[in-house]
Amino acid sequence: LNGPVVFASGGFAGDAHGLLAKYRPDLAGIPSTNQAVEGTQPLLEDVGAGLVDMEQVQIHPTGFVDEKEPSASVKILAAEALRGEGGILVLENGKRFVNELETREHITNVIMRSAKPLETDARQWDVNLLLDEGTAAALGSHMGFYLWKGLMRKTTVHELGPSMLETVKTYADIVSGKQPDEFGRTAFGNWTLKDVTPDSVVYIGKVTPVTHFTMGGATIDERSQVLDKDGAPIKGLWAAGEVTGGLHGQNRLGGSSLLECVVFGRIAGNEAAAFHKKHYAS
Repeated sequence: LNGPVVFASGGFAGDAHGLLAKYRPDLAGIPSTNQAVEGTQPLLEDVGAGLVDMEQVQIHPTGFVDEKEPSASVKILAAEALRGEGGILVLENGKRFVNELETREHITNVIMRSAKPLETDARQWDVNLLLDEGTAAALGSHMGFYLWKGLMRKTTVHELGPSMLETVKTYADIVSGKQPDEFGRTAFGNWTLKDVTPDSVVYIGKVTPVTHFTMGGATIDERSQVLDKDGAPIKGLWAAGEVTGGLHGQNRLGGSSLLECVVFGRIAGNEAAAFHKKHYAS
């Protein structure tokens, strides 16, 4: 290494035929929210870095299936806010099947068990995300983007069929406190639709599980310095963000990756600057 180097090149969730295939072949064919680029962890291995938790890959339960490109390997994320603000997940038969506010891992597992596979080149499942007008309004510009991209569309309950009408009526009763939710959901965000009729306006889009984040990567210490396979620091080499591993364990909590980048990015930058000043500054 010539001078201080900071690696911040990201994870490998989009490296479907490389690192992902090597460490998690069971996820082959599942689309990703990440671009199809090669993971850079092998470059760190080439200079002696140790790797940890490479088999720990997070699947996000909801990435949008674009009807214009249903087999696309890269999907736009259907963020948790869509469900947190009140949205529900519905199978192709019009039935709910899960507490939409459960963990990413739980919802993904239930989708894979319960939903029919889509007949596309990509490995996908047939699930619909449905919102009412209150939920859509609470999402603001996010909803405008999804509509503009054609990932969701505005329609009426009647147009979605009698099974969907019954599901929306039941969910509205749950939100109103008339009956408990069989799946255990107790928070309903900004869902405001109470008296459901066939002409009630809703928004719907198709979603499927997607690879989203990799918890594994290069081992680092509290100073963000990359460690070799024996746990010793590699002189002049730091790493921060998703290219590193060992911080999140088996799964990552939503939002914590941003904090990781800020904390270890600042540490790595400060350490590298101090190293340069000590060894290279004239």
